[in-house]
Amino acid sequence: ARRARRAAATRRARTAAAHQTPPEGWLEPETLTISMGGKEITLETGKIGRQADGSVVARCGDTVLFATACKSYDVVGDGTFAPFMVQYQEKFSAAGKTSGSFQRREGKLRDEEVLTCRLIDRPLRPLFPKGWAFDTQVLTNLMSYDGENRAEPLAITASSAALALSSVPVTAAVAGARVGLIDGQLVLNPTTSQMKESTLDLVMAGTKRAVLMIEGFADFLPEETLLEAVEMGQAAIAETAAAIEEWAARVGKPKHEGDLLLPPDDLLEVARAAAGDAYDSAMRISEKKERGKALAAAGALLDAALEGEDGESKYDSAHVQGAIKTLCTDAMRGMLRKEGLRSDGRGREDVRPIRAEASALPCTHGSALFTRGETQGMAV
Repeated sequence: ARRARRAAATRRARTAAAHQTPPEGWLEPETLTISMGGKEITLETGKIGRQADGSVVARCGDTVLFATACKSYDVVGDGTFAPFMVQYQEKFSAAGKTSGSFQRREGKLRDEEVLTCRLIDRPLRPLFPKGWAFDTQVLTNLMSYDGENRAEPLAITASSAALALSSVPVTAAVAGARVGLIDGQLVLNPTTSQMKESTLDLVMAGTKRAVLMIEGFADFLPEETLLEAVEMGQAAIAETAAAIEEWAARVGKPKHEGDLLLPPDDLLEVARAAAGDAYDSAMRISEKKERGKALAAAGALLDAALEGEDGESKYDSAHVQGAIKTLCTDAMRGMLRKEGLRSDGRGREDVRPIRAEASALPCTHGSALFTRGETQGMAV
C-alpha cells in the first residue's frame, strides 16, 4: 500500500510538472502593455491560438478580444486586388448572455458587427504590398465585455497586431482610438458612460505616420475642435502603432518574401508602347458603357501586341491583368495631377448632382429614388 501511494504521488508530481512546463517548440507568452487615455491596454501572444499565423489577446479593463491572422499557402487571384477578409463577432457569452433563439447558437453578424468589420478593413487593406495574392483573413471575436470599455478601437488594434506578428508582409502597424467631447474637453478613450454626455464620437485608425480612417458623429462642432480631436487621436495612435511594430520585430514571425504577382518591366514597356495611348483615351470617357467599349478595344490592341508566333502570349494572364491595371491607374493619376480632372470630367472638388424623388412606388408605405450620375438607389 505504501508503495502504491508513493507511485501515485510520483505520477501526480509528473502530471503537475507537465502542465507547468510547455512542450518543446511552444513559445512562452509575450505581453505588450500600452497606456492610452489613462487606461492600460494589454496585448498578449503565444498563449492562445498557436496554430494561427498570428494571434493576439487584447484586454482593456475587463473587455477582452481574441484576434487571429492567417494566410493561404497558395496564390489565388491575379494580384490586382488583395484577397483579404475581415470578420468581427461579438459573442453572447461576452456579456454573460445566451442566444434567445431556439437552437441557442450565434446567428449571422448584426449590422453593428458588420460596421466594425469595415472599421478594421479600411485601415488595413491599403497596407498590403502590391501584387499580394495570398488569401488572407483576420478573425476578431469579443470574448468578454465589461459594459464600459468599447470594443471597436481595441478590435482595430488587436487585428493589426495579429497581422504584424504574422508572416503577412504588411507595410506598417495600425492602431485605433476613440475621441469624445465632454463639457468642452476632449477625452481620449472615453467609457460608455462618458459617451452618453459626449457631443462627439470620433473613431480613428492610423499608423505612426498618418491617419488612415476616420468615422464619427458630431453635434455641430467647429472645425477647429474637430481638428484638435484628430490631432489628439493621431498622437495616441502613433505611439501605440510604434510600440506594436517594435514588439512584432522582436517576437513576430519572419515576413513572407517573394511570390508577388507584379507585371515584369518588359511587359510594362510593351503594354505602354502598344496600348498606353488607347487606355489613356478610354479613361477620359465619362459614360460608363462607352468607356467599357474603349477599354475592351485597348485590351484587344494589347493582346495582339503580346501574341507570339504560336498564337499564345508568353506572359501569364495574371501579369497581363496587372499591367492593364497599372496603365489605367497611371492614366487616371496623370489626369488628376496634370490637369486636375477625373475620369468623368469633374475637377478635384466637383460633386455630382444628386436628385431625390419621394413616393416613387404607389403601394408601399414609403419609397424614394436617388440618382447621382449613373448610379441609382431605390429605398423602400
